[in-house]
Amino acid sequence: MDKVLVVGGTGFIGSHLVKDLSENNYKVYSISKKKRSIKIKAEFFFLDLSKNLNEKIIKKIKLNIIV
Repeated sequence: MDKVLVVGGTGFIGSHLVKDLSENNYKVYSISKKKRSIKIKAEFFFLDLSKNLNEKIIKKIKLNIIV
């Protein structure tokens, strides 16, 4: 199973992408600045990329694709 990180997964386009990927057997992770109630099968990380990027998250996940 491919692992995908979607940056901005709670926005309009990102949330549709997260939903589509999760429905097509991808393991989906998302980094978003805004906390929103999302009922999608994905793991969300809420942080501001302009201030910091937790490299431990990226290394832990071992991603195949970043969008």
